[in-house]
Amino acid sequence: VCYVETDNHDGKDEKILYSLNRLNIPVVTFGKNEIWNGFMDKLNWLRDGMKEYVGQYDYVLFTDSRDVLYYKGLDVIEKEYEKHRKLGTKILFNAETNCYPNKELKSKYPYPNKKYRYLNSGMFIGDFDYVIEILDEAILRAKTDGIIDDQEIMTLLYLEKYNLYGEKTEFRIDTECSLFQCLWDEDLGRSANFDIVYNKDRIYNNLTNTEPCVFHYPGSTCVSGQVWKIINNKYHIKKTWNFK
Repeated sequence: VCYVETDNHDGKDEKILYSLNRLNIPVVTFGKNEIWNGFMDKLNWLRDGMKEYVGQYDYVLFTDSRDVLYYKGLDVIEKEYEKHRKLGTKILFNAETNCYPNKELKSKYPYPNKKYRYLNSGMFIGDFDYVIEILDEAILRAKTDGIIDDQEIMTLLYLEKYNLYGEKTEFRIDTECSLFQCLWDEDLGRSANFDIVYNKDRIYNNLTNTEPCVFHYPGSTCVSGQVWKIINNKYHIKKTWNFK
């Protein structure tokens, strides 16, 4: 489990660390004290950092640091990912409802009937060696083509591999939100996702009928409030008053 975070003193990753610690999930941080020059730095630091751990792990789970909360433990996450692996998956990305940053790619995406069909590069899990291959390919391709956004280059790779291999592709998106849930909803409100049902015992996606393991709240208007309350045991069901 890892993420990239350059700051070493301002506590911007405090929430994700809290969510990891409550589940006893150890994390490796890449990029500390580095100078941030753009989104491709994230892929470079991740790739270089991972190469120091080759042969030590079967899988790698990467997320952003400042807008992510872990809800379920590694045992559940691993079991869920292995279901995807049985279908041939070697890397699985977070899905979202917004085709960003290149809107022109929207029509090229498969699964037109899926709400969560667009790649979000802020969270992914994959086979360790395969992820390094993808990162190498993405970094080289971005440099060659002058692409400066990590999400755009990963989107292009995903679309190209789907066009080549179709349903046999090893590069996939979590369209059912079985592992990852983006709380940004481009269709119904960017500050809240109304597919998500919260109660004191569980959080689930009512549209996909799944219980995501890790939550992502990207964008300036998107919030983590309800997830944060539940993992802190501060979520309360309002009492229904009876005036009879």
